[in-house]
Amino acid sequence: MDERLDRLLRAVEEAHSVLILPHNDPDPDAIASAVALRHLLAQKLGVKSQIAYEGMIGRAENRALVRFLGRPLRRLAASDLPVQAGTPGKQATAVALVDTQPGTGHNPLPPDWPVTVVIDHHPWQEASHAAAFCDVRPNIGATSTILTAYLQAAGIDPPRRWLPPCSTASSPTRWAWAAMPAPPTWRPTSTSSPASTPRRWPTSNGRRYPPSISAGW
Repeated sequence: MDERLDRLLRAVEEAHSVLILPHNDPDPDAIASAVALRHLLAQKLGVKSQIAYEGMIGRAENRALVRFLGRPLRRLAASDLPVQAGTPGKQATAVALVDTQPGTGHNPLPPDWPVTVVIDHHPWQEASHAAAFCDVRPNIGATSTILTAYLQAAGIDPPRRWLPPCSTASSPTRWAWAAMPAPPTWRPTSTSSPASTPRRWPTSNGRRYPPSISAGW
């Protein structure tokens, strides 16, 4: 991962700013990936980045995430697209695609527009070959997981405002669960057990956790 991180930073170190574009109608994975990349570039290179999107953020939980993160992204305007390389008197701004790739038709980047960075977990697109840096891993469940690994490799903790109450940078999910009141029972969906038979959640140090959480710690 350190080698990937070095190549990513070298790809954008000459840019004075970066335009980060998630896929259209960005979902939580795309939003989180864009915010994580912006934080990484700011902390490691001091590079200013803007996050822009096309479409809409429609679901209530997606809008809540945007509010929680301080509204880090905005709708793309024509003036947001960077100046092409070679324009006299202006340095080209880098473009980064997250949770999407060139040529998919699912992002606002015009066809054949130069791309500096592509980070995605969807199936490989041949147009991604043209990017200065490309990290496409369909075997990973989410692009934000890939970006989290970059932050960890760089030794960068998430800002405190990203963490829910009672969380820590080292273990946000577990401590957030520990602070939440647990329902007294959960009902299995399997037909092997009658739905009328409630089961108690597993306990740990006096706290009850859902099976998926307790099994992972």
